[in-house]
Amino acid sequence: MPIHVSGFQQFIEQARWWTDAAVDLLFPPRCAGCGRVGAHLCPRCRESFVPLVDNGADGLQAVSGCDQIACAYVYEGALRLAIHALKYKHVRQLAEPLAQALADRIRLNVDAGSLLCPVPMHEIRRRERGYNHAELLATSLSRIWDNPLVQSGVLRRSRVTSTQVGLDYASRYENVSGAFEAQSGYFQGKSVIVVDDVITTGATMQACAKALKAAGAARITGIALARTVLMQPNGCLQ
Repeated sequence: MPIHVSGFQQFIEQARWWTDAAVDLLFPPRCAGCGRVGAHLCPRCRESFVPLVDNGADGLQAVSGCDQIACAYVYEGALRLAIHALKYKHVRQLAEPLAQALADRIRLNVDAGSLLCPVPMHEIRRRERGYNHAELLATSLSRIWDNPLVQSGVLRRSRVTSTQVGLDYASRYENVSGAFEAQSGYFQGKSVIVVDDVITTGATMQACAKALKAAGAARITGIALARTVLMQPNGCLQ
């Protein structure tokens, strides 16, 4: 059954919010984009995000295996710096403004009960980092859109994969092929929104979509904050 964030998870999130608020009071936050004091993402940098005219769907929908796919912005400038800070510098507070920016840009034609499902990290990677940035984004989106968030572990990364950064077009697909498993029965007949930070080739989305379809998902939508491009072996951009 689809569920909203559990009471325990809400307690943990609230505790983290108060902790982050106390830290911000003692050490005023700096914008991840420009370094100005006052917010983790200032209005000027937020307004500098470059929207994708076609929402990034062109050329991705087929390869991703999703019924619908949308990316909000171009992966550059202040947005790129903010995503990097969320992923690698432990600035978890960026999840809320980035999720709001994504929601402001993307208007999905999906059922209100569609499950929000973050692209999972392997447990080893999650323990190393301390959190899954895609899960933070999906949790914030759950509050913004009031869509249910899937239980942790119902879509999981079954093996450790290399980072996609630096891999060529074909290697990205090979790297994540068969890397995800979805809990049988949980997704049966459901509409699922898979959430990630950045889409390049659609390889990760494709691997997640295959696992979800195998578990009975009826409709899959892939969304991401940003899209970047990668040169294919034939010299064409993807």
